[in-house]
Amino acid sequence: MSDKKVKQQGEFDEVKFSSELADTDDKEAMARMEEADKRAEIKQKN
Repeated sequence: MSDKKVKQQGEFDEVKFSSELADTDDKEAMARMEEADKRAEIKQKN
């Protein structure tokens, strides 16, 4: 998702647009966070 597209839309469109993609974005963000957490735990153990 490009920032330019979001900025060109109005506030209402932006909210609607982001809520439609929220499910997939959240899943991707959660997966990235979990990976980062695992890496951090491994680094702390070493």
